Amino acid sequence: MLGFRLRPVPGSGWLLLDAVISLVLAAMIWSHILTSATWVVGTLVGVGILFSGISRLGLSLAAKRVVA
Repeated sequence: MLGFRLRPVPGSGWLLLDAVISLVLAAMIWSHILTSATWVVGTLVGVGILFSGISRLGLSLAAKRVVA
């Protein structure tokens, strides 16, 4: 939702990318929840956190360019 609210702001595409990746990872976890080992869930959550950090970094760098 935040990605759509910040749509006019440069770099808001990073938030939308983060949301799409989070949804894909959630679907992967949900579809294999009974057959997955705990390390698979941990790995997917780690990837989600990594992409979340990258998207927020990209958004902050874009916002810095707008302000400067």
